[in-house]
Amino acid sequence: MLAVFAFVFCSCSEEKVNDPYVIKYAKSLVSQYPNYASNEMAKDAINDSITNHSRSFIGKDARDLDDIVFSFDDLLDGKDGKCAIFVSSTNFSIDAPSNSSDKYISPFVKIIAFGRIDNNIAAKLDKNCKYKVSGKLHEWDGENNLNVLMSSMSDDLDFGTYILDDMTITEITNE
Repeated sequence: MLAVFAFVFCSCSEEKVNDPYVIKYAKSLVSQYPNYASNEMAKDAINDSITNHSRSFIGKDARDLDDIVFSFDDLLDGKDGKCAIFVSSTNFSIDAPSNSSDKYISPFVKIIAFGRIDNNIAAKLDKNCKYKVSGKLHEWDGENNLNVLMSSMSDDLDFGTYILDDMTITEITNE
Protein backbone atom coordinates (compact mmCIF):
# COMPACT_ATOMS: atom_id res chain seq x y z
CA MET A 1 0.00 0.00 0.00
CA LEU A 2 2.84 2.39 0.85
CA ALA A 3 4.46 1.68 -2.51
CA VAL A 4 1.25 2.63 -4.33
CA PHE A 5 1.02 5.90 -2.35
CA ALA A 6 4.68 6.70 -3.12
CA PHE A 7 4.13 6.04 -6.83
CA VAL A 8 1.00 8.23 -6.96
CA PHE A 9 2.69 10.99 -4.95
CA CYS A 10 5.75 10.99 -7.23
CA SER A 11 3.57 10.96 -10.34
CA CYS A 12 1.55 13.94 -9.13
CA SER A 13 4.53 15.97 -7.97
CA GLU A 14 6.31 15.32 -11.27
CA GLU A 15 3.69 17.32 -13.18
CA LYS A 16 5.01 20.58 -11.70
CA VAL A 17 8.48 19.80 -13.04
CA ASN A 18 7.02 19.29 -16.50
CA ASP A 19 5.19 22.60 -16.79
CA PRO A 20 4.75 23.84 -20.35
CA TYR A 21 7.55 26.08 -21.62
CA VAL A 22 5.51 29.29 -21.41
CA ILE A 23 4.37 28.51 -17.86
CA LYS A 24 7.99 28.04 -16.74
CA TYR A 25 8.79 31.40 -18.31
CA ALA A 26 5.77 33.07 -16.68
CA LYS A 27 6.72 31.63 -13.29
CA SER A 28 10.22 33.08 -13.62
CA LEU A 29 8.76 36.52 -14.41
CA VAL A 30 6.35 36.44 -11.48
CA SER A 31 9.17 35.29 -9.19
CA GLN A 32 11.20 38.35 -10.24
CA TYR A 33 8.25 40.74 -9.90
CA PRO A 34 5.78 39.28 -7.38
CA ASN A 35 4.30 42.76 -6.88
CA TYR A 36 3.39 43.21 -10.55
CA ALA A 37 -0.38 43.27 -9.93
CA SER A 38 -0.07 46.32 -7.66
CA ASN A 39 2.97 48.11 -9.09
CA GLU A 40 2.87 49.69 -12.56
CA MET A 41 6.67 49.66 -12.99
CA ALA A 42 6.79 45.94 -12.24
CA LYS A 43 3.82 45.30 -14.57
CA ASP A 44 5.55 47.29 -17.34
CA ALA A 45 8.76 45.29 -16.82
CA ILE A 46 6.83 42.03 -17.14
CA ASN A 47 4.96 43.25 -20.24
CA ASP A 48 8.25 44.36 -21.87
CA SER A 49 9.77 40.96 -21.09
CA ILE A 50 6.76 39.16 -22.57
CA THR A 51 6.97 41.30 -25.73
CA ASN A 52 10.70 40.63 -26.21
CA HIS A 53 10.30 36.95 -25.37
CA SER A 54 7.37 36.42 -27.75
CA ARG A 55 8.95 38.33 -30.63
CA SER A 56 12.11 36.22 -30.28
CA PHE A 57 10.21 33.32 -31.89
CA ILE A 58 9.43 35.16 -35.15
CA GLY A 59 10.53 32.87 -37.99
CA LYS A 60 10.91 29.95 -35.57
CA ASP A 61 8.68 27.32 -34.00
CA ALA A 62 6.46 29.02 -31.41
CA ARG A 63 7.65 27.05 -28.37
CA ASP A 64 5.32 29.00 -26.09
CA LEU A 65 2.43 27.01 -27.53
CA ASP A 66 3.98 23.63 -26.66
CA ASP A 67 1.79 21.59 -24.29
CA ILE A 68 -0.79 24.37 -23.91
CA VAL A 69 -4.45 23.39 -24.19
CA PHE A 70 -6.47 25.61 -26.52
CA SER A 71 -10.16 26.05 -27.25
CA PHE A 72 -11.40 26.82 -30.74
CA ASP A 73 -12.87 30.34 -30.75
CA ASP A 74 -13.79 31.43 -34.28
CA LEU A 75 -13.21 31.20 -38.03
CA LEU A 76 -12.51 34.17 -40.26
CA ASP A 77 -12.48 34.32 -44.04
CA GLY A 78 -8.98 34.87 -45.39
CA LYS A 79 -7.89 35.56 -48.94
CA ASP A 80 -6.64 31.98 -49.37
CA GLY A 81 -9.16 30.12 -47.23
CA LYS A 82 -10.19 30.13 -43.60
CA CYS A 83 -8.26 31.44 -40.61
CA ALA A 84 -8.83 29.94 -37.18
CA ILE A 85 -8.61 31.60 -33.79
CA PHE A 86 -7.74 29.50 -30.74
CA VAL A 87 -7.60 30.79 -27.16
CA SER A 88 -5.96 29.51 -24.03
CA SER A 89 -6.14 30.60 -20.45
CA THR A 90 -3.83 28.50 -18.27
CA ASN A 91 -3.57 29.02 -14.52
CA PHE A 92 -0.49 28.42 -12.38
CA SER A 93 0.53 29.12 -8.79
CA ILE A 94 3.75 30.10 -7.10
CA ASP A 95 4.45 30.86 -3.46
CA ALA A 96 3.85 34.50 -2.60
CA PRO A 97 6.64 36.49 -0.94
CA SER A 98 6.64 36.39 2.85
CA ASN A 99 5.44 40.01 3.09
CA SER A 100 2.26 39.21 1.15
CA SER A 101 -1.11 38.59 2.77
CA ASP A 102 -1.70 35.80 0.24
CA LYS A 103 -0.03 32.41 0.39
CA TYR A 104 0.11 32.01 -3.40
CA ILE A 105 0.16 34.12 -6.53
CA SER A 106 -2.11 32.46 -9.10
CA PRO A 107 -2.33 34.35 -12.38
CA PHE A 108 -3.63 33.11 -15.71
CA VAL A 109 -1.44 33.01 -18.82
CA LYS A 110 -3.54 34.16 -21.78
CA ILE A 111 -2.52 33.23 -25.34
CA ILE A 112 -4.29 33.54 -28.69
CA ALA A 113 -3.15 31.46 -31.69
CA PHE A 114 -4.21 32.50 -35.19
CA GLY A 115 -3.45 30.93 -38.54
CA ARG A 116 -4.68 29.82 -41.93
CA ILE A 117 -6.21 26.36 -42.27
CA ASP A 118 -7.79 24.46 -45.12
CA ASN A 119 -11.54 24.10 -45.41
CA ASN A 120 -11.52 20.39 -44.49
CA ILE A 121 -9.90 21.09 -41.13
CA ALA A 122 -12.11 24.15 -40.59
CA ALA A 123 -15.23 22.03 -41.05
CA LYS A 124 -14.13 19.65 -38.28
CA LEU A 125 -13.36 22.23 -35.57
CA ASP A 126 -15.64 22.12 -32.53
CA LYS A 127 -15.96 24.71 -29.76
CA ASN A 128 -16.59 21.87 -27.29
CA CYS A 129 -13.21 20.22 -27.96
CA LYS A 130 -9.70 20.99 -26.78
CA TYR A 131 -6.70 21.27 -29.09
CA LYS A 132 -2.93 21.48 -29.27
CA VAL A 133 -1.74 24.16 -31.69
CA SER A 134 1.73 24.62 -33.16
CA GLY A 135 3.47 26.38 -36.03
CA LYS A 136 6.13 28.88 -37.00
CA LEU A 137 5.59 32.37 -35.64
CA HIS A 138 5.01 34.72 -38.56
CA GLU A 139 4.18 37.75 -36.43
CA TRP A 140 3.26 38.57 -32.86
CA ASP A 141 0.47 40.95 -31.84
CA GLY A 142 0.39 42.31 -28.31
CA GLU A 143 -2.57 44.61 -28.97
CA ASN A 144 -5.34 42.02 -29.61
CA ASN A 145 -6.07 43.43 -33.06
CA LEU A 146 -8.41 40.48 -33.68
CA ASN A 147 -10.61 41.81 -30.85
CA VAL A 148 -10.92 38.38 -29.26
CA LEU A 149 -12.95 38.62 -26.07
CA MET A 150 -11.31 36.93 -23.10
CA SER A 151 -12.14 37.55 -19.47
CA SER A 152 -9.32 39.34 -17.74
CA MET A 153 -8.06 40.07 -14.23
CA SER A 154 -5.39 42.56 -13.20
CA ASP A 155 -2.86 39.83 -12.45
CA ASP A 156 -3.28 37.95 -15.76
CA LEU A 157 -0.22 37.62 -17.98
CA ASP A 158 -1.24 38.39 -21.57
CA PHE A 159 1.10 36.75 -24.07
CA GLY A 160 -0.81 38.24 -27.01
CA THR A 161 -1.62 36.72 -30.38
CA TYR A 162 0.73 34.28 -32.10
CA ILE A 163 0.13 34.62 -35.85
CA LEU A 164 1.33 31.33 -37.28
CA ASP A 165 2.58 29.96 -40.56
CA ASP A 166 2.18 26.22 -41.11
CA MET A 167 -0.34 25.95 -38.28
CA THR A 168 -0.91 22.41 -37.06
CA ILE A 169 -3.99 21.56 -35.01
CA THR A 170 -4.38 18.34 -33.03
CA GLU A 171 -7.55 17.48 -31.16
CA ILE A 172 -6.93 16.28 -27.62
CA THR A 173 -8.79 13.08 -26.91
CA ASN A 174 -9.22 11.42 -23.54
CA GLU A 175 -7.90 7.97 -24.28
